[in-house]
Amino acid sequence: MTAMLHAADGRLRLRNIIQHPFFTRYDANIVDSKGVTGVMSEFSLLSSSGNVMGVVKSILPDVREFIRSSLHMLTRLKTYENYSIRLPDISILVTCIENTLLDREAMDGLATIINEKHYDASALGNRDFYHLLDTGIEALDIFKLGHVKQQPVHRLEYKTRR
Repeated sequence: MTAMLHAADGRLRLRNIIQHPFFTRYDANIVDSKGVTGVMSEFSLLSSSGNVMGVVKSILPDVREFIRSSLHMLTRLKTYENYSIRLPDISILVTCIENTLLDREAMDGLATIINEKHYDASALGNRDFYHLLDTGIEALDIFKLGHVKQQPVHRLEYKTRR
C-alpha cells in the first residue's frame, strides 16, 4: 500500500488490481477506509466498480459533514473521469439509531437533504451521487459491549429468541 501511496499513478494501480478477475468473481468487495477523507478513501472510490456505502450516525451535523467532505473529495477526483473512470454513487447507511424523537427528526432531515438535493454538486455536473438506504442499524447494547471489549459482535452475542 505504501508503494501505491507514493507512486504518481498509485490510485490507478489499485484500480487495476481490484479489476483483476480474482476480485471480480465476488458480488461485493468491502474496503473499510476508516472515514470519509484520506488517501484510502480516494483509493476505495476510484477502484470501485459501482457503488460505495457511506456509514453515518443519525446525527444531522455528522451527516452534513459527511456530505460536505465527500463532495470535496469527489470534486478532487473528478479529473480521473478523463481516464474513463466513473465516480461511484454513494449509498448512505445510517447506524446507531435509537428510535428517539431526535433520531426520527435527524432521519427526516437526512432524507430531505438527499431527496431534495440540499447540497452543491455543481462542480460535479449536478449528478445525484447520494442515495439513502431504506435500512438502518439500531444502536444495540451488544455493539457498545463489542466496542469496549474490542471484539466483533458475533463473538459476544448470547443466544436470544430473535
